[in-house]
Amino acid sequence: SQTRARFATKKDFNQFTDDYEDKDFPFVLVGNWNYPTPDGYKVYRRLKYSDPLANPTAISYSKNPTFGEEVYAYNSYYKGVKEWIKGSNSTPKNINSFIENSIAARLHIIIPQAWVEDKENLIHKVIKENVDREDNTKPLKKIVIGETTIEIGTTYKSEYLTQYINAELKKLASVLSGESNQGKMYATTSYGTGPEAQKWIIEEFPLKYKEYVESLIKYDERSDQVLLSSLGLDASISNISKEG
Repeated sequence: SQTRARFATKKDFNQFTDDYEDKDFPFVLVGNWNYPTPDGYKVYRRLKYSDPLANPTAISYSKNPTFGEEVYAYNSYYKGVKEWIKGSNSTPKNINSFIENSIAARLHIIIPQAWVEDKENLIHKVIKENVDREDNTKPLKKIVIGETTIEIGTTYKSEYLTQYINAELKKLASVLSGESNQGKMYATTSYGTGPEAQKWIIEEFPLKYKEYVESLIKYDERSDQVLLSSLGLDASISNISKEG
């Protein structure tokens, strides 16, 4: 329990079988109940309403009576707002989890398969030419795309095509202005099904970060209003209706 204050008594009785009442506990112990130690508690008298100055320091305890409970009472409003409390506590976790796990890409790059096949044929041509160059002890040809240089040998490797595509995407990313655009793309290939020209397509993902986060914030604001209302406290008193 996180409650640091609990009632105490000098009477010796069994809490499970003996009858007891609120007045049987004239003391309050304050301390860490999760890690109890013999000297880890402060003892206070309970406030006597008939003689409030009887002790230099006293603790007052007030409650709304709970049926069947003679000493401690349950919050009469807790059951109705329990789910609101859970939801309010979950809002920061939901926002952080969404930001951490949501897709990072903002742009969807669709590469036509015809373009991929064309570049693959180009690589094969360079390889064939490099075979002749190697026989004639000439330097092998390379493919340069932007700032990327692809070393091409005399036998085909699928990684050549992968490097070529990545180099084109890197060159495309370099022309996207703004810090938020860097590295924010996802690429796929498409196959043509008709006579129309096959071309690169750049689409924007319909990311609705703003709408989702705003809905969580509105829920959190509503839960604050419900919790304050359950206590009979107007939101304007605690300034809870203001952002921040």
